[in-house]
Amino acid sequence: MLAPLIKRRLFTIGFASWAVVSVAAGAIGAEDLFARLGSFGVALCVLFFLSDADQNIVPEIILERLDFVEDAAMSNQQAIAKARGVELRYSQEDVASILDDVRDIARCHNDDVVRAKSQNSLVEKTVLFASTLQWGFGDWIINFIHCGALSCSS
Repeated sequence: MLAPLIKRRLFTIGFASWAVVSVAAGAIGAEDLFARLGSFGVALCVLFFLSDADQNIVPEIILERLDFVEDAAMSNQQAIAKARGVELRYSQEDVASILDDVRDIARCHNDDVVRAKSQNSLVEKTVLFASTLQWGFGDWIINFIHCGALSCSS
């Protein structure tokens, strides 16, 4: 699994490449190439979306499981201490306090992930929309720009 920063850089490089080559193809009037490059933009968005889909699963799982972990940890400690005839060093309140701190960290991380994903989502939707139009109607767009009509008579 690629680190998020590496994925972001790869997406940026791919997006920049798609944009530059698309503009160049449009500028020289290569309508077939321009339209085909739209499929590259769509593929880029799909790959980025699929590779980014699991980024916020861990914090949600942590938040859902902490109550279970807290109860299991205390009952485990109590059972072991009782079997060994030892007094517990940590009270239930201590364990609850530690797990509250973990909850706060997980919530903070989850908020950051959600915020980043919403910002990414707008970029992804914009690129996906533009590249889909380019793929489907790229030849018409270039012909209209260069000839003023949907098809150029050569």
